Amino acid sequence: MRWKSENIAYCSNVHPCATAGEVFDVVETDIRSVRERRGLDRLYAGLWLPNTVVVELLEDDAAFRSFAARIDAANIRVVSTNGFPYGNFHDRVVKEKVYSPDWAQSARVAYTRALATLMARLLPEECHVGTLSTLPLGFQPQWNVGRHHKALENLVDIASWLADLEKSTGRRIKVCLEMEPGCVIETTSRMVQLFSDELPNVGAARGVAEDTVRKYLAVCFDVCHQAVMFEDVYDALSKFRKNEVCVGKIQLSSALTVLDPARPEVRGKLKRFSEDRYLHQVRTRVGNEIHGKMDLAEALTDAAFPRNSSWRVHFHVPVMLDRVEEYSLGTTRRSLLRALDFLSDNDDFAPHLEVETYTWGVIPGASHPRDREDLQAKLASELEWVEEQMAARKLLAGL
Repeated sequence: MRWKSENIAYCSNVHPCATAGEVFDVVETDIRSVRERRGLDRLYAGLWLPNTVVVELLEDDAAFRSFAARIDAANIRVVSTNGFPYGNFHDRVVKEKVYSPDWAQSARVAYTRALATLMARLLPEECHVGTLSTLPLGFQPQWNVGRHHKALENLVDIASWLADLEKSTGRRIKVCLEMEPGCVIETTSRMVQLFSDELPNVGAARGVAEDTVRKYLAVCFDVCHQAVMFEDVYDALSKFRKNEVCVGKIQLSSALTVLDPARPEVRGKLKRFSEDRYLHQVRTRVGNEIHGKMDLAEALTDAAFPRNSSWRVHFHVPVMLDRVEEYSLGTTRRSLLRALDFLSDNDDFAPHLEVETYTWGVIPGASHPRDREDLQAKLASELEWVEEQMAARKLLAGL
């Protein structure tokens, strides 16, 4: 079997942390509590570390040793990190700031190198490959040809650097590009093109073999994002396999669906999900065309945006929910189950798995956690639900 219960991780970007001390607290209080609530001796973790913390841990050896010791004492195993948000992911307003710096900028390269260096030191002995998710080049409204070429050069160069890191440490870290609506790379077809044509061409020009690019660069497949783009995730994952593009990590997540956005009362309820911190991209499909708005507030106020076809909203909702009953809204849970079906049907496919519902702090209504302990309980319940679904598909050892 490819997974045990302990291998089902959750992403710690749901917890605010701006200093190493706050990260210590997240590990020892929150992640440990989730492990204990699940009755596990140890738990694999998808850790989010902002740039300030990564720098602090690399520059202060005592702080790093303390961090590593605390992770070990809490029986947490760091096999994956979220290197997408660079700064304060829990600022009052994040929105498009989450895409900065992008892959055309040296700060993104420096952060990714530092995080990969840290990961190589944190990987447990039994794990020789770690995954580091990152943004898919940059934010589309800010993009141009020059930035695109520079981003490709930076990615090819970091693949070469990661090869050297493996030679010196014996640990392979794969940088995994995460498609997202509104970014340069939104769709599976576009990501396949990136790996099949653009990266190999730039690699050849810079003396980096295609094998190296594909060995150290991969895909982070966020189910919510691709469901918002109206992709069938089973077919999307099949396309990556067919084109030999590595999927290093799957983020198990679910989006909102609005079946009848033409009804004023439905849009009125949907307004509760339009909040100030994060972007909530909206997509709708009319015929074969996908129409989009960069944020939910824009879709709600633009009378020209199609309302006679269903909407999908980039708002991560608890993965076990098929409906958000109090708001008469649906979810894309079926897409998540399709991803698990793909894992069941392809027994040599074993990416890291990570539940990512980072929106607990802004979700309205009854789902909103009452306090820190309630959040820990809700996170544990998500992992337990995923475990049940995986066990039903015979994906877990011993179950």
